[in-house]
Amino acid sequence: MNDGRVSSEMRYGVSAFLATCGIALIAVSAINPATFTPGISLLLLGILGFIANRLVYELTETRFDDADTVGRAVSIARMVLMIAAAIIVFFLLRPLLPL
Repeated sequence: MNDGRVSSEMRYGVSAFLATCGIALIAVSAINPATFTPGISLLLLGILGFIANRLVYELTETRFDDADTVGRAVSIARMVLMIAAAIIVFFLLRPLLPL
């Protein structure tokens, strides 16, 4: 069996697929400007979906020993940074969305 590279759609699920389609639609918007708004929307959904997926993974799958306070602190810091990244991405792409 081939142990080569796995595409981002298969590795990261629906969120990577949405982001990939969004980037493709943004590229097509150079020819057809009507595809820019759906492209930005799909890109935003993909990015926020990926961040939510990683946040849920941190909350549910990470196990620590009782004395591992540094690991817990790093995990909490990662979760806070992911939430901050989601807020920053939303506010950066918000002016481009059809709200």
